[in-house]
Amino acid sequence: MNEQKLRGAIGLCARARKLACGDFAVKRSIQMGMAYLVLIDERASEGTQKRLRYLCDVCEETPYYVIPQSVQAAHAAGRDSCLLFAVEDENLAILVEKAVNAPSPIGEERDKVQHE
Repeated sequence: MNEQKLRGAIGLCARARKLACGDFAVKRSIQMGMAYLVLIDERASEGTQKRLRYLCDVCEETPYYVIPQSVQAAHAAGRDSCLLFAVEDENLAILVEKAVNAPSPIGEERDKVQHE
């Protein structure tokens, strides 16, 4: 995981107003089908993490990642103490996934459509 790139990507999402922050906003984004990717800070309680993982699995199988505290995602997003984030743009979600160094199921689907 490239923490500096991840902070930059989170900051870019926030500046583009495509980042939902906080428990209520993230749950709403997932339930409305607007979330392409969910980030959970490792400091979130076990119950919160479990509830969001379940919600991501049930609602259109939204990908989620637990990020380390050292990323300082809340600071990158311009928030004081936010632990939950939802990226609401497909291209920005791909950018965040690349920073996490995870394979991108979102990008793979788009590449398949372009090659056909």
